Amino acid sequence: RLLATSDESSGDSEEESQFDVEAARKKLESMLLPNDNDDTDNSNITTTDDNNDSSSQSDFLASLLSSKEPENVELPPTPPLSTIERDRKVAEMRLLSGLADGEEAVKDLWALWYSERGGPAKALLEQADDLMGNPQKWDDCEAILMSLVDEHGIYFVEPLNRLATLYFLQSEFEKSYRLCLTILKIKPWHFGALSGIVPVCVGRGDKDAARYWAEKRLPSFVAGASFPPLAK
Repeated sequence: RLLATSDESSGDSEEESQFDVEAARKKLESMLLPNDNDDTDNSNITTTDDNNDSSSQSDFLASLLSSKEPENVELPPTPPLSTIERDRKVAEMRLLSGLADGEEAVKDLWALWYSERGGPAKALLEQADDLMGNPQKWDDCEAILMSLVDEHGIYFVEPLNRLATLYFLQSEFEKSYRLCLTILKIKPWHFGALSGIVPVCVGRGDKDAARYWAEKRLPSFVAGASFPPLAK
């Protein structure tokens, strides 16, 4: 598991370590606002990224993992939001607003993120998580997660998040780091990636980057929440 403990925050006070919920909420709102004056009816848009060029998603992932400057790899165009997806973004904003109040919002956010592309994709993510615990099944785990990226694109970030975890377990710290950066470009409020990137940076031998990410504001009960509390 990718874990960042509260001890890694360099002794910051409780007030300094609080997650900046308002900033995260505003970033999420900005994803919705450009479409507020759009009269186009998106109700028939599929909730997957099937309308996008799937090859561009695969090409992006290949470029990301091979580029000498991963920070400069441009994201593919953001897919249009369907009505269902807009409703999920609104729910995500509401849950982020309650993140500082307790652990229940953390569990609800994980459930929302895992369900973003429906039940079949969620089931595959859970299957990949089961396989991740067995090193002999890591190739199968990677294949499932890669297939989800191919089918749904990188804006469904949970397959990327699980891939980052898998690569961390395999000591593929550079790959894991690049995926964490991508997740945080798409969802800067993703507390799983925010906590997970700290030990990834330690694995890369980059103490400055580890310190930078460790100082990101996270409530103490979220600091180790890079792995979702899946119900069995």
